[in-house]
Amino acid sequence: MRIVVLIVALSGFAAAAEPDVSVASLAAVTAFVPVPLTGSPGVPVVLTGPGDATWEHIGKGTVSVLKPQCFISGDKGDSCLVLCRTAAGVKVYSVVFSGEPGPGPAPVPPTPDALTKAITDAFTADGRTKPEALKLASLYRAAAVKAKDATVPNYEALAEPIRNSANTLIGSNLMAVRKVVAGEIKAIVGDAAKPFTAETRAATAKLFDAAAAVLEKLGE
Repeated sequence: MRIVVLIVALSGFAAAAEPDVSVASLAAVTAFVPVPLTGSPGVPVVLTGPGDATWEHIGKGTVSVLKPQCFISGDKGDSCLVLCRTAAGVKVYSVVFSGEPGPGPAPVPPTPDALTKAITDAFTADGRTKPEALKLASLYRAAAVKAKDATVPNYEALAEPIRNSANTLIGSNLMAVRKVVAGEIKAIVGDAAKPFTAETRAATAKLFDAAAAVLEKLGE
């Protein structure tokens, strides 16, 4: 049974505008039939849209955009509507997180003490903002998934989307933490424009997962 949901369109929205993720405001109302999706807590739901797409969300959950993909994470019971806007129109997804937590990201080796200490010290310097830590962790989990994508040629293709999405999710918060992680990535890849090798791609994904694990612990 399909349920028609009334979605509130964004007033005065400019297609070329950033940030990548926004929240729809109350304006003209248009009827849409959303695509229903079910996710498991702790496992991102990944949506792919055109390169020019902008994404909006209404409801609970954390949305991270690394174009052309959108990653939605949530806890058990969370639900949201995600709008993919392009010049051709709007596609709407209804995402519900139910059931028990999924297996989560692939296991990674224990986080090196040096990385844990560096991120923890930076987190303290940044003011220990726990909600922002969890949001940044969700972004790093998404970045780890994206780094494993063979169509991503180098870190340069990831860096700007990660920065834009972080600025959208948490503004100027946790800059010290973000600098620590960026420094660790630079130590792995060197020149951001240099093509990934199998080793640097795997190490980059592992680093993002390790940083996310530290932040998730700090955000508890």
